[in-house]
This record gives sequence, structure tokens and C-alpha cells, in this order.
Amino acid sequence: MAVDGNQRCGKTHACLYLRDTLAETMGYPVATFLWSIPEFASTERDFQQERLRDSGCQAISHRDIAVLRGRLYDHIAETAIAMGGRRAIIVVDEAQNLTRQQYHYLHHCDNNLEQRKIRPFFILIGQPELRTMTSSWTQSNGHQVVGRFFTRRHEYKGIALADLPRIVEAFDEPLGDADETTYAHAVQRVYKAGWRLSHESKTLVEVIKAIAAKHNITNGIRVPMQSLRAMLLSILFQVAEAECDPGSVGRKMILKAVRESAFPSVMSYYVDPSMDEDDEPQAA
Repeated sequence: MAVDGNQRCGKTHACLYLRDTLAETMGYPVATFLWSIPEFASTERDFQQERLRDSGCQAISHRDIAVLRGRLYDHIAETAIAMGGRRAIIVVDEAQNLTRQQYHYLHHCDNNLEQRKIRPFFILIGQPELRTMTSSWTQSNGHQVVGRFFTRRHEYKGIALADLPRIVEAFDEPLGDADETTYAHAVQRVYKAGWRLSHESKTLVEVIKAIAAKHNITNGIRVPMQSLRAMLLSILFQVAEAECDPGSVGRKMILKAVRESAFPSVMSYYVDPSMDEDDEPQAA
């Protein structure tokens, strides 16, 4: 399948999450690999060596490219079998950088893994340019590429305003066995007084909506995760610097945080035409 989304929405972090949790989430043995495709062009040797390194294999040197290919396929197969199964999921991050030739490398990898009795599944994740690849391959009769890598398509979006409060609540949760959330030490006084970041969620949503209205944006806004994190950090810095009482954290502070994140300047890029501003987000 192919997943595309705008910049700064957290696609790379999502890839890392998939790599670390898929086996447990799916409930059966599956080896998950994360490959990241660089923006610059590379030779096939470079490509195979980078995929070996991404897959956790350090034996990346050999003058024969066919040997490098075999090592990659063997390593994936052996890892899957060692986990107790024959399934391999390969998550390809920054997939918009794949060249047409590199799609053939993936195709060859897919074939060879199946010959080794491994069931591979490729997830291509990248920026919106990835959306055009289906039509591009179809026009050039590349139906095998479309059938293998673009059978399903999903759009990775930013955070809907209706979901934003639940996302912010997660920042208040302690990690592991900790008694306090990670930011507690920076704002100890107000934290002990009962203040939490999630208390500002409603005001944060209101401020974003007000700024959108000034930009004549009437459709639903999606907030990229990177921008939300910048907003929350700005709030924490302001609270820590002012050592204010919980009740004094107000709209002015939130407005400053949103502006400092630079989100207003790129807000139009994250408009979701499928939603009205007050709509609940559509199910994925």
C-alpha cells in the first residue's frame, strides 16, 4: 500500500512506531524493517548497501552487486524465520524519492522473498508527490508496479481540531513507571498546583479557529504534529519563565505560542476540504 501526507505531520515518527509495534499489535510473528530513501540519486550498489544497513545487516561490502542483493534477501528471510514466522513488513519512508529504477529493485526484492517462502508486504510512505505515481506507472503500462505497491492508498493527515484535546492529554501522561509527566520538572510549582497542558486545549483550539477565520479559511484545519509540539513547548517555556499561577495562563499566552510555532503562515497548506471547521474527523 502507499501512504502519502503533507510535510511535518509526523510520518517518520509513525514509521518508527510501526516498526516497533506491528508484531505486538497484529498478534503474530512478523519481522518489520524500516527503509529510508535519500533525496539524492544513488547507484544500485549504494541502494542495496543502504537497504542492508537499514535492515540491520552490517555485511555491506562486496564487489558483486548480486551478492549484496542475495545478502539482503537472506537477511530479511532469516530475521522473519528467527521470529517464528515467514512474514516481513517493509516500511519505506520518504518513498517520494524512489526513482523508477528503484521501483524495479523493490519488485525484484518482492519476487526473491516469495521464492524464499517469505510473505512480504511493502508500505510506501511519503509526501504528496507519491500520489501521482499510480497514474504515472499506469500510463507507462507499469501495471505490475501498481499491482504490487499501490493496491491500497491512504492519506496521512494532520490532527483535526476535534481530536486535538485528546492528543494534548497524552502529553500529560507519565512515561513508564514515572509519577509525573516529562515536563513536570520544568514547571514544578504550577504542576503541583494542579495545572496541566490539557487545561489549555480548549483555548488553543479557539485561537487556531480565530486565526483561520482571519485568513478567510472556512474549511477544517488540520494541525501538523510538529507545529503542535512547538505550540506546547512555547506554552511551557512561557509558564516556566513567568512562574505564573495556573489561573494566569490565558488566551494571550496561547496566542503567542501559536504565532511562535509559525503555523499561521502555513495554515492554508493544511486545510482539509473534506471537513467543515466544526466537523468530526472522518474515519480512516
